Amino acid sequence: MISGANVKVAGYALAISMPMLAPVAFATGLPWLAPIVVFGLFPILSLAIGEDRSLPLVGLRRDLERMTYLNALPRLYGYVWIICMIWAASYAALTDLTAGEFAALTVGVGLASAVAIPTAHELLHRR
Repeated sequence: MISGANVKVAGYALAISMPMLAPVAFATGLPWLAPIVVFGLFPILSLAIGEDRSLPLVGLRRDLERMTYLNALPRLYGYVWIICMIWAASYAALTDLTAGEFAALTVGVGLASAVAIPTAHELLHRR
């Protein structure tokens, strides 16, 4: 397992890549990229990295730099997710998508929205 407080904290930023999977998928011509990454690559990475059995980060509240970073991540995810939703709506409206491409877009955006729900929950705890 990869360990270390800095690696653990840096890994949280990977969630921001979720809403970007759908636009990247269509830009590269791989419309089913998002579900392949989420249901294929992520489980393989999880097996390779292993379970996080480390203790919570000690003294986190006193580390102002880390707290600022961790507090900014859910907000940043929200902004990226909103931009993804606007992109997906305009892309679907302006592009002649096949049924398969529309399904891939819907699944990709749905996966991003699935992560947006706990992110919104975390934001509700903030001022």
